[in-house]
Order: sequence, then structure tokens, then C-alpha cells
Amino acid sequence: MSHEAEHIDSLLSILHWLQSGEALSKQGLADEVGLDKDEVTEHLHALTEAGFNIIYDEKRQGFWLPGGTYLPSTELTLEEVLGLLRLALNRKKTVSNGSSRRKPNAVAEALRGATIKLFNRLPADVQHLLGDVHKQDDLLTAPRQGGLDRTTTFLNLLQQAITQRRQVKVRYDSSTDGTQFRALLHPYRLTFIKRCWYLVAWSSRHRTSRTFQVSRFLDLKLKDTKFEVPDRFSIASHFGNAWQVERDKEHRAEVRVRFSPAVARDVAEVTWHKTQHTSFNPDGSLDFRVEVDGLNEIANWLFGFGPQAEVLEPAELRQLLAQQSRQMLHVYSEK
Repeated sequence: MSHEAEHIDSLLSILHWLQSGEALSKQGLADEVGLDKDEVTEHLHALTEAGFNIIYDEKRQGFWLPGGTYLPSTELTLEEVLGLLRLALNRKKTVSNGSSRRKPNAVAEALRGATIKLFNRLPADVQHLLGDVHKQDDLLTAPRQGGLDRTTTFLNLLQQAITQRRQVKVRYDSSTDGTQFRALLHPYRLTFIKRCWYLVAWSSRHRTSRTFQVSRFLDLKLKDTKFEVPDRFSIASHFGNAWQVERDKEHRAEVRVRFSPAVARDVAEVTWHKTQHTSFNPDGSLDFRVEVDGLNEIANWLFGFGPQAEVLEPAELRQLLAQQSRQMLHVYSEK
């Protein structure tokens, strides 16, 4: 194994233990990972410099990292995704399956999660062309020894259901109306958006396709009953012109925003939405135009820019941001 590969394996193992729920000292990490204490110190420093918020727990005398820590989003081409998938599937042949609760295979776990994400980023036609990748690759379906968290368990079951076209019976905690409900789902597609896994599925409760956040499933059982994905279904048509996840089919709007020179270049250099058009003004400000299905998500995004972004149209979005600003002012006003 190359020196670089050894460093990667060590970082993966340290990340696993930092997010395991156990607060381990530097010596404890060294014992688990097979490094000396100075090497662990060097690795912790590198992770901190990379932006990971590693916390030292005084009470437990150990280090830990909040779960679900992500790097900034990376825009990959289809060729890059396919290349990474090929490497991940090939790596399976050289990754040992020997692991235990105390010595998990951190490389296999990382590959497993990354491969699911990469596969579900592919267009549906390309997924079909590749065939049942998830049946071929036990990195995606083999449970990790020491137990799976609930979301990962559900992801495994859902990927199996999608591949085998099997219905699932679920209990779901809805944030939309604050209730829990049961439903029979026909799972069409998994997708990773805004640092969360979502399932697009036909729902017996709603009698149409809906988007479900996987972490909000309370119970999920795989059924033997089969279903067919409608020919007309596509992930693109499902989300339409939603800013991110939430689509309001009845509320498509042309949005025009002017960003100040202070943030104009930062905004222009990123593709935020498939419909966006940008143009710079002589004073260095940026006019940003998109067509979206629903205003709530884009309002939340724009609110993060504060006074550096002014909505020019529609009036409804201006009013929504003005209302949010008044509410924020009330929260922070002196009592």
C-alpha cells in the first residue's frame, strides 16, 4: 500500500471513531487506529484545518465530531461520476470484509456510502444501462458489524426496493403538518439534496408521487408486492423548477434579484439553478434571474445574503423577505 493510501485509511479510521459516539483521547484513538500519539495529533490538526469542528469533551476526556459533517458541494460531470463509480466498484475487490465492532472497515464503509450517492446522482437512463449495480456490489448492501444507524438501514432497504421494484410499508414523521402517518410507497428514486437523503415515491396516502426525507421514516418494511414505475416518470419532471426540494406546481414565478458588488462575483461563479441567467451592471452589481416553482426555499436562500441582495420581482417575494426581516429584527431588538 502506498504512503498516501495509508494516510487516507488512517484519516477514515479516525473520522469513524470521532463520529462513533465514543469520546476517545489521543492515546485511545492511537490504540484503535494503530498509530502513535504524535501521528494522531497531526491527523487531528489536518482535519481541523480542513474545517472539521472537532470537539474536546472535558467531562469524558476525549475528542468527538458531530455526525453528518460534510465538505462543500462539488459539481461533478457525468464522466467524473462514472469514473469514481468504477474505482469504487474495483476497490471492493481489495477491501477486506474482516471487521468487528472494535475494528470496523472504515474504507468499506466510506466506499459504501459514496457509491450509493454517486449511483443516485446518475440520470435514470444511465442507471438502467448500468443494470443492478447494487446487486453486484456488496459494499452497498452488506451490514456493518457493530450495528447500523436507522437512516443507513432504511437506505439499504430502499435501494433494494428500488432495484427489485418492491413496495414498502412505512411510518413517517411529517414536518409539513406535524403529524405521523402510515402509507404504502412505490419507491422510484433516491436522491441526495441539501445534505439529506430524499426518496421520491408514489404514496397511497397522497395518491401521487411525493418527496420524503429518509431520516424522517420511523419504520420501514419491505413488501413482496411488486410495482411498475410509470413510463412518464422522471426525477427532473418530479422536481420541476423547485429551487431545491420543495415544489409548488401551482406557483411558478419569475424571480429577479440584484446582488451588490460585494457578493456579485461569488454568486455569478456558481450554478445555483438550471434556469438561472446573470448579467453584470456597470457598477459591478449583478442581476440574477431564475424561474422557480414556489418561493419559500429561494426566500430562505436570499435571506442569508442580508442587505447584499435586493429582490426586484416578484412583489410577493419582496413582501416575504420583508416579513422575515421584521421578524428577525423583533427577535434581536432590545427587550
